[in-house]
Amino acid sequence: MKISITHEFKEAEKWLDGIRLKQLPYATMLALNETKDRCKDAVMTQMLRKLDRPTPFTMNAFDNRAALRATKRKLTSILQVKPIQAKYLYGQFYGGTETDKHIVPGKDMKLNQYGNLSRRASKAKRTFTIGNVVLKRKGKGKNSSLTVVGLFPRARTYRPRIDFERTVETTFDRWFGRNWEKMFDRAMATAR
Repeated sequence: MKISITHEFKEAEKWLDGIRLKQLPYATMLALNETKDRCKDAVMTQMLRKLDRPTPFTMNAFDNRAALRATKRKLTSILQVKPIQAKYLYGQFYGGTETDKHIVPGKDMKLNQYGNLSRRASKAKRTFTIGNVVLKRKGKGKNSSLTVVGLFPRARTYRPRIDFERTVETTFDRWFGRNWEKMFDRAMATAR
């Protein structure tokens, strides 16, 4: 899941000369990267508003590698979701059916601060699976009992909660022009 932000400046090159033309790629690089960061913040704001208590792992979904940032020679900035988070965020962004094995907590199970079952609960000692139900045996002998830890649903269908592409496009349209003017002024002020 990724969106690339690219811009062509062939028209601008016709009326720019000398130092301005030399600073054009630098200003564009800065504007693309600044705008990509704004787009990422806009999507994260939507995630906080529309997802129920997203975990820090979910909120750290965007890949910040330098290779995805624009350079003076590569005027493309890429907003990309990391592969692990993309597996489950895809349904939140685009909808669809998920068949991945994700346990749904049992009625009496203790949940963490994000509303999820702790990882240890489904892998604890004396825990086992029958069909799609995860059970835990408590006690020994005649005094033992079974507790439903959770179950693995067959499939879940999601409607999109966050319009990823529209959020990015709207944010890009709102900020790129302003960022480019600001960065072009900065590039001209620092030109040699």
